Amino acid sequence: MVDWPEPGTPVKVVIKTWSGMVEHEGLALPPSGPKLVTLKLVNGYNVSYPESYLESIEVLDEVHMAEDDTPPPAPQDETLPLVHLLHAGGTIASKVDYATGAVTARFEPHELLDAVPELRSVARIRAVKLGNMWSDDIRPRHWNRMLKATEEAFAEGAVGVVITHGTDTLHLSAAALGYGWAGAGGRPPGRIVITGSQRSPDRGSSDAAENLIAAVHWAAHGPAPTGYRDASVVILHAASSDGSCAVLPGVACRKYHSSRRDAFKPINQDALAFVLNDGGGPVIEMAEHEPADARVEAISPMLFDENIKIAQFIADAHLQPELVKAGIEGGFD
Repeated sequence: MVDWPEPGTPVKVVIKTWSGMVEHEGLALPPSGPKLVTLKLVNGYNVSYPESYLESIEVLDEVHMAEDDTPPPAPQDETLPLVHLLHAGGTIASKVDYATGAVTARFEPHELLDAVPELRSVARIRAVKLGNMWSDDIRPRHWNRMLKATEEAFAEGAVGVVITHGTDTLHLSAAALGYGWAGAGGRPPGRIVITGSQRSPDRGSSDAAENLIAAVHWAAHGPAPTGYRDASVVILHAASSDGSCAVLPGVACRKYHSSRRDAFKPINQDALAFVLNDGGGPVIEMAEHEPADARVEAISPMLFDENIKIAQFIADAHLQPELVKAGIEGGFD
């Protein structure tokens, strides 16, 4: 058992690795796991080693840690409409750290505005972290968190909400939000947009910035929702090239391709609108469709019963009677 110092103690350690001895200086941290020693290095990163790798440890008077070079928050135009940006996962609200090569999530408004400065002229941004999950891990309880977060956003004066989401199940969450707000015949108090990116920001072909600009522009300046097809919308690229993002009904679209930037298409209907951006700023172009009267504004969304269990089967040659029987006996609803 290693006699590891109290967290925050300046130390110098010598670690025996497969490539030889390595010396580190930094601050002692609580172990990140059983039989590990964890250190915050002077460059700000954390590192952990097995206790058995520790050759020596020396307590220092002080260590010179790297200074936080985070810029001060950028001022935002208070005359612009307020949009809440809720991050549930995906790479769209991430930034490449070129010191490590990693893509890390960024949630603060000034970080987003620095990464996508075009947003400064579109809306005031308030960023909220709901989570940073693989979209395949999202369950009804997460839909309820999104619904509650949108309700809170509208109560705080936001005219629209943008949810950043991994693309694999983005259309499922979009439908859940649409049904949650409009399933009983009402409409949300403001615009709800779900967006994502097919390609991460470390790629030259990334669609992240344009999708985010289009989503925020619609949330801030789009038409008021009627509750018919537009209670929630999905906004991503309309084609493989830049310049146009499609506004799709959240309850009637899906992903049709694993990597194309225009992977999302509406189902048996047309797009609601397009957000065009040829370099002169985003512009909304409404598609032709039958006008619909606005429904009564809902006071709050309906939430999903998190205890409902639904068995999912694929009707193909491998579906056997015993599988269905197991589902019945398993207490599925």
